[in-house]
Amino acid sequence: MGNNETYTHYEINISKNGTHFFATTPRSLISRREAIAAYKVLKEKFLASEGYLLTVTGQVAYGRVLTAEFDATEEN
Repeated sequence: MGNNETYTHYEINISKNGTHFFATTPRSLISRREAIAAYKVLKEKFLASEGYLLTVTGQVAYGRVLTAEFDATEEN
């Protein structure tokens, strides 16, 4: 995606010495501003010199309209 694309949330993953250590949840970082602020704090706490690597990804969730399917069901 380009810089003008919209992400539904951001995720920050932290690894230590190549092994997963921590990741944010999808609802944690909804805006780019929140993601940048969190990244800056985490980058100060989890130093590369101590074996940590931070990776930030922009995530996109896709939806599908299900109204017709729901209307067709007999479930309550």
